[in-house]
Amino acid sequence: MKDLFRLNFRKYLILFITIHFSVLISAQTQNGQSAKPIEELIKVSNDYYGIDDEIVNGCVYQMHDYRIQGNPYLFEEGWGPGTIFIKGKEYKNLQIKYDVLNDAIVLNTQINEYNRLLSINKSQIDSFLIEDRLFVSSKILFNKQGEQTFYEKINSNTFILLVKYKKVFLKTYNDLTPNGRFSSLKKDIILYKGGVTKNANTFNLLINGFENNIDKKKVKTYMKQNGIKYSDASSRELKELITYCNTITSTKNEN
Repeated sequence: MKDLFRLNFRKYLILFITIHFSVLISAQTQNGQSAKPIEELIKVSNDYYGIDDEIVNGCVYQMHDYRIQGNPYLFEEGWGPGTIFIKGKEYKNLQIKYDVLNDAIVLNTQINEYNRLLSINKSQIDSFLIEDRLFVSSKILFNKQGEQTFYEKINSNTFILLVKYKKVFLKTYNDLTPNGRFSSLKKDIILYKGGVTKNANTFNLLINGFENNIDKKKVKTYMKQNGIKYSDASSRELKELITYCNTITSTKNEN
C-alpha cells in the first residue's frame, strides 16, 4: 500500500510541476519576456527532477513503441549533428532529431551523466539545421502566430521551395505488422516568391507556378538527363531543380 501511495504521489507531483512550469513559461512569453535558453531550461528541469525525470519547457519526449514497424523521424538512423536558433542565439553541436509524426524537435542531451530525450518548445525555435538542411518556423516564413510547424527551406535565388514533411501511424494489423506501422515519408511542396505561396506538389503545379516564364520542355529534359523524378525527388535533387528553374527563368526575363 505504501508503494502504491508513493507511486501515485510521485505521478501527481510530476503532473503538478509540469503544469506549473508550463504556466510560468507561457506567462513569460505573454509578458514579452524572451523564452529561457536551452541550457537554462535543462538546469531548471534538473533542479525539479534530479536524475529520474527531466522536463524542458513543460514537455518530456515520449519515445515511440519499438514494436511498431518503422519510425516517426525524418531521418531514419542516428542523431544528426544539429544547430538550433532561438531568439537570435545559435546553439551548435546538438544531437537532435525531427519527429515529423508529432512535429517535435527532440534533443538528446546528458544531465547528471544520464542521457535524456527532451522535446523543445516549438514556439521558441526560429529555425534549425540538421547537417546542411535548414528548417524554418512558419511564424518566420509567413509572419503568423498560433500553431507553428517547420518547412525545409530550399533556397535558390528568386524562387524558393518550402517542403513540409509528415508521417502518420497506420493501423495496419497483420502478421507482418502486428502492432501497426508508420507510413513512408510524405511531403507537401510550396513554391514561394516574395511572400506569395503556390502549391507545387506535382511537376505541372510547379511549372504553372512560374506563370509562363519558364520553358517546360527544357525542365523536363533537364530532369531526364539528371535522373530526377519529381514525386520521389530528394532534398538535394529539389535544390538542383529549383536552381536550374531559376537560371532559365532569369535568362528568359533578360531576353
